[in-house]
Amino acid sequence: MATTSAEAGPSSGLAYEERNRLENQLPAVSWDVVAVPAGLTALGVMLGLLRGSRMAGLQFAAENAHRAPKTMDGWYFYQKTKNYRVILGGLKAGALRGLQLGGVGTTYVGLREAGRYVGMQEWSECLAGLGTGGVIGAVYRPPRRQFIQLLALGAGFGLTTALLRRAQAWGKKRRAELEGGA
Repeated sequence: MATTSAEAGPSSGLAYEERNRLENQLPAVSWDVVAVPAGLTALGVMLGLLRGSRMAGLQFAAENAHRAPKTMDGWYFYQKTKNYRVILGGLKAGALRGLQLGGVGTTYVGLREAGRYVGMQEWSECLAGLGTGGVIGAVYRPPRRQFIQLLALGAGFGLTTALLRRAQAWGKKRRAELEGGA
């Protein structure tokens, strides 16, 4: 496929600034589309590291309680092996929990943006919370009562997020009025 003179690059006839602007155009993405999944992933990794390493340490101690080390060298080897198992268990659990919470955050943001795209600006957060609760319920298949609780928790989270956004917008508007009137 041949390129036209307008696509030829430096010889396209466009000014440097115009070429640079066209090459570096990125879609407008609000900060929370990236921050929510990234923050939840980081939180999941931290929680998984803490919980997984603690559980791995307890499991190692329980599995080796019947054969306690008798010598100094045996004690050092026991501690070294335990530390390696604790680190490995923490990393595994951290990765898993990070993926889980990152997936929840991505689902929430994706459903919220889908609601906004469809035109449900006012209810997109509630829809996202309810949908995220439904997705979690479909994945884990809890009993009916817990499934309803998941939906209610998701809808409550979405409603809280929507109310906080409204309060933030009202505060910005009020501040602009006060600064403009003073």
